[in-house]
Amino acid sequence: MFFVWCFLPFLQQARCSFGNAALSLKLPGLPVFWAARLDIYDGYFGLGVTGDIYLIDSGLIPWLGLNWYLGIGIGAGLTFADKDLLGLGLSARIPIGISWQLFSFIEVFLQAVPSLGVSVVPEFHFPYGGIGGDLGVRIWL
Repeated sequence: MFFVWCFLPFLQQARCSFGNAALSLKLPGLPVFWAARLDIYDGYFGLGVTGDIYLIDSGLIPWLGLNWYLGIGIGAGLTFADKDLLGLGLSARIPIGISWQLFSFIEVFLQAVPSLGVSVVPEFHFPYGGIGGDLGVRIWL
């Protein structure tokens, strides 16, 4: 099944001039959920790519369409500040979340994504990571 997911990030700080946006794609027959993320602030630009595989995708309260999932994945990100390369990082990810299937083609989700990685530019730094969070809508086509 092919799907696109429209990403609605958590509220950003007031200094944000555009904010964050992401798009995800899952191709039929492949278990990987691919995503590309764009962050734009005053004097800052970030681009990230992730790929996740769900190890568990199960009903939490099936009669309500409420599910939960747990996966593993990888990510890479580039950041620029004032037109200079600020950083390059690589990470391992563990997405865990809940999703609510409102209709057969609309799913609302909330997830936390702990990550552990390495920053390789401007200098090598390990460990690097944290916990990200996403609130979004998946539109199944």
